[in-house]
Formats: sequence, C-alpha cells, structure tokens
Amino acid sequence: IATDAAYSSRSWTSLDAKATSAELKYLTGFVLTGANLAIEVNRADANGVVVNYKKTPLSIDIGGGNTRQMQLDGASGETTFVKGDLDLKAMDLFSAKGAATLRKSLGTVAQVDGTTTAVNLLTLALENVDAFAGTKGQTTTSGTSDTPSTGAPTAATPTDHGLKLTGANVALAIATDVADKTRKWQAIKASSASVSAVGLNSVSLSATNLTVEINRPDSNGKVIDWSVLPLAVTDGANPVKIDIDGKQGALSRARGQLTLTVGGFFHVAGEFALEKSAPTVTLSDAAKSQVAVDMLMIGGRRVAAFAGVNAESTTEANRVGLKLSGVEFALAMASTQETTSRQWTALSAIAAEVSFQGLGESVAKLSASNLEVSINRADTVNKDVIDFKANPLSVTTGIAASRSINFDGSKKEMTEATGDLSLKVGGFFQVAGSLAVSQSQQKLKPSKASEAIEMKLLTIGGSGLTAFAGIHGGTVDAVGLNLGGVSFGMAIATSVTTPSDRWTVLSASAATASFDGVDDVTLAGSALKVDINLQNADSTDDSTDVLDFQLPANQLTVPQGAGQNRTFTYDGAKGELVEASGSFSLAFDEFLSLSGTLSVRSSNKQLKVSERQTDTEGNPITPPSYKPSTTVNVDLLTVGGENLSAFAGTGGGTAQDRGLV
Repeated sequence: IATDAAYSSRSWTSLDAKATSAELKYLTGFVLTGANLAIEVNRADANGVVVNYKKTPLSIDIGGGNTRQMQLDGASGETTFVKGDLDLKAMDLFSAKGAATLRKSLGTVAQVDGTTTAVNLLTLALENVDAFAGTKGQTTTSGTSDTPSTGAPTAATPTDHGLKLTGANVALAIATDVADKTRKWQAIKASSASVSAVGLNSVSLSATNLTVEINRPDSNGKVIDWSVLPLAVTDGANPVKIDIDGKQGALSRARGQLTLTVGGFFHVAGEFALEKSAPTVTLSDAAKSQVAVDMLMIGGRRVAAFAGVNAESTTEANRVGLKLSGVEFALAMASTQETTSRQWTALSAIAAEVSFQGLGESVAKLSASNLEVSINRADTVNKDVIDFKANPLSVTTGIAASRSINFDGSKKEMTEATGDLSLKVGGFFQVAGSLAVSQSQQKLKPSKASEAIEMKLLTIGGSGLTAFAGIHGGTVDAVGLNLGGVSFGMAIATSVTTPSDRWTVLSASAATASFDGVDDVTLAGSALKVDINLQNADSTDDSTDVLDFQLPANQLTVPQGAGQNRTFTYDGAKGELVEASGSFSLAFDEFLSLSGTLSVRSSNKQLKVSERQTDTEGNPITPPSYKPSTTVNVDLLTVGGENLSAFAGTGGGTAQDRGLV
C-alpha cells in the first residue's frame, strides 16, 4: 500500500500472490476449483494512475527469511484477476477445464421486467479448452447458498456419456446485487466448432457450432436478461458474449447442428437441444424395478431424417428406407448412477412427410403420413427396457415445444416405424393402411451365389388391410384385383459387403377378391395369395438372380402385425415371380364362366397390333381389311389356370342355363 509522500491523498494498493489450490464456494449448482494460481490486483489512484512495478520491481518480505518480487505491469492499467488452471462444473450438465482468468468488476444488468440492477461481477474466461456437456461419471455434490460445496466430484465412474467439446471458448458470470448481497445470479455461455460423442450406447453422434447456455435465477426465481445488456468476457483474442434471452426463464441447455444415428436405423441432421436430469425409472422386469439413472436427453424439430437400412452411411445410395422431413424427435440415453454398465436408449419421432429411398419406383414406391419412429433398446446386462408407460418422459424439442416418450415396457425391445402408408411393389401389388417398418440382419442365399451372404433387412408388414393386385393401381385406368382382409410381409435385403445388391420379396394373403377395370368381366375369389420375388436391383439382364428360400437354413420370417409372422419359401430356381393366385369364379360377357385355381400376373410386353382399314369418312371397310401390323408396348395383365370347371352358353348359374359344361 503506497501513499505519495508529497500528496497524501494519492495512494495505491497492489497485490501479487500465488496459490497451489483454490475453491469457489457458496454457489448452488456450481463448483469451481483451481491450481497453480496467480492473483494480481493493481489499483489506481484517484487520477487513474497505477504503479508500474515491472519497471521498478518491489521486493517484499513474506516471512521465514523469504521475499517475493512484485513485478505487476503498469502498462495493463488497473487490474483485478486470478489466473491459473481452473476446473468448472455447472448444473451437473457442463464442465470445462484449462488455463483461465477470473476477474472482478462493477456492472449493470437488466431484469426481464425492464428494470436494471447494479451488481458486482466475477467473470471467468477459458479459451481454446476441452469441455463436456452431458453425464460425467457420478453427479457432482454441489453446495447451497448456506453451505460450501464439497469441491471435486465424488468418486466417478470411468465412462462419460455426452458431448466432448474441443477448442471451446467458455464464459462464466457471477453477479451479486450491490444493494442486496443475498441476490446472486450465474450464467455460462460456451461455444465450440468441434464436437464428438462419448460413451453413448447404440448412438453415433457428431455436431458442429455447439452452444451451451446456462442462466440461473436468484433466490426469488428471477433471471437476468443478458440479451438486453450483453456481457463480453475475454482472456485474449476470442471474447465470448453472454447474451442469453432472459424471457426463456431459468435455462440449462446445449444446442447446435447435429448428425445423429440411433440403433443403425434412425438418422437425423439439424438443430437440436440437449438437457440432463436424474430421474428414477421403472424397468420392464417382473419386479418392475425402480432404478435411479442419469438421463441425457436430445430433442429437435423441423429437421430432416432417415429410417431404414444403412442409416449411418454417409453415401446416400447405400440407404434403403424412409426419407423423412418435418421431423420432431426426442432421444433419451440413461445409465445407472452407481455404475455405467447398464445403459438404455429410447427414441420417439414423428414426420410430416415421407418418401421411399433406395429402390427405383418400378421396384417399390412408398408414401406415408402420420409416421412415427419408435426405438426402445434394452440394457446389455439384464436385457430389460425402461417402461416409459409407467413414467412418461418429456423431452424439449424447441422453444415452448416438447415430445413425450411413453413406450410400453411390456412390448420389450423395439425398432420400428409405423403410420398410414401407401406401398406399391413390383408395379403389381399396392396396399394402404397402418403399416410397421423395422430392420434386422441375417444371412440369405441368392440363387446365383454359392453360399448365403450377410444381409441387412428392411421389413414392412401389416394386417387387416385393403389392397390391389394388377396394373395401373391407384389410377382411373386400374385393371386387376381389389383385395380385402389382407395381411402381408415384405423384405428388402441389402448385401452388407455390396450395398448396391438388393433383393425384394413380398408375400400376402387376402380373404376376398373382386375384379375391376374391364367391362363384361366379373371375378370373385377367396383364399388369395400374392407372391413377389424380384431379382437383384443391380442386375440388368439376369432375372434368375433372386433369393432362394428352399435351403433349411435360409428361411425368412417377417412380422405382419397383430402378433402374426409371415415366412417366405420361394424356390429361387423358378426365377423372378410376380403373381396372385387363389380360388376364383370368372365370368366373361355372360357367356363363359370358369371356377378353380387361377393365377394372375402382370408384365410389360410388346404386341403386334393390326388396325382395321377405314374409308375416307372414317367408317370401317366391309368386308374387313387391315393395315400392316405395328409394335406396341403394353402393360399386360394375364389370367390363367388348368383343370378348371367351366360353362359356355346362356343363363349360366341359373335354372335356365343352356350350353356346354
């Protein structure tokens, strides 16, 4: 403490100290510890002039026969700060560690109601440090406003679950009301361009432009509106501006641009928000066990997504499934608090628009509405899922928006997409209604392969539906069978090693059938089945490259809803198959009627057509005369059978029938 010998009104206070460890106390939800600290205070006189101890070092006796040199740089002006290696933990959601500077100053902050408050500010700046947002081992034991925190976290498990931030810039502000020191506020703003996932079971994730925002209220529940009077906190060339909108209330979140894949089935990219909680969940085991977990939640809305095979692939051409837009999703990742060996993953999503990706429209075409994606993964230890029906979980997906996860644990593990879908396969079979889409993986044998190969399967199934089998389905030109009481299963098999190799199979059954599209032809049927076995989509000239289900080890079973499954048994040696068959009664022009087992097929053919000659006024010439034949491409529907019962004549099926049986 120095006083001008000539002018006693001029005085200076300076402090230069070091400490091996430190802890910031009395902050609810925050822990700040440090090591290798340097404390510097250099106060100016009434004229704003400071002492430059760098030019005139001052040796001070610190006891024990030791001295310390004060060498504060006056060129930096008035200073009050602490520098060193600091470790910050906030709200059990965010942590950062690295070289940092803690400063003290006076300031003015704005309240949400428009009033302003004079405050003492402690600000902390960390530049280009590693940080973490999520669940970090066991939760930290934080102090209250009346008791100090315990400092470092309790014994933590070795695995973190969340987002690792590299090269992050972090700012912390602690504000205390000058007039009422019981009123304290805390805020954190952090940003990072590079983000990676850590310890997320069944989830792969990357993110860019991540922002962490924490805005904690005072004891009256009031927060500071930093957007009105932003605070720039810096320790170098990259200041971080705390500008959190106080109108959003108390806040603990992370958000940014996310690329996320869950269970290899659901892939999403867009803006997201991250939260953390520590609830008690109910499991699906017989005892309905209650387990305390650390829960990391990620939500987003109005994003693009994909559900299907090879969802994690960065090559669009490798994906087979549903392309989704206008998506709202909620993801929850939980681990037991006492050990991270038990982990659960659940995702619920809904899409406004859906289209099919991965196969040409001649193979499969799909549209949908009200599509929901549901994933509930069991832990790998006891194979139990979380029963969200017992305790629904609300996940924030945007400002004033959330989505509930309420899966019934009795249904066990699930990975599926359900909704009102319209599906057309092989240009022949078309079905609409509530369908379920799921994925699996197994070995299947193509007829041209010497052995079975590993396949990823996208399966679609449904029951109690209406359908159509024929040509031009869904248009006014439709010709074919209207089917009722339909159940079906479909699989698109994609080679794991060569994703461009894809096979499509479908099996369906119908309780009733009627014919549509041709005058004077009537048809009724029962016990109908539809069989489709399409060649490899990557084949151009080999219609015999189909899946062969004749081998005992080459069976495929697809869920079709209502607890029913459908098993494929097609013989690959018979080549490509697209047909409907069953017991039919067919009548033509009230002259010919047939009954028995008939087969209905569609194909694209070239036919020779000869047009009748006409006179100059367009009237047909008599006797008939025909022009030279021309070739026409046609969509062809054929009906055939053998060993049938038939009648040709008049009055068929009545007491007045006259004709041949």
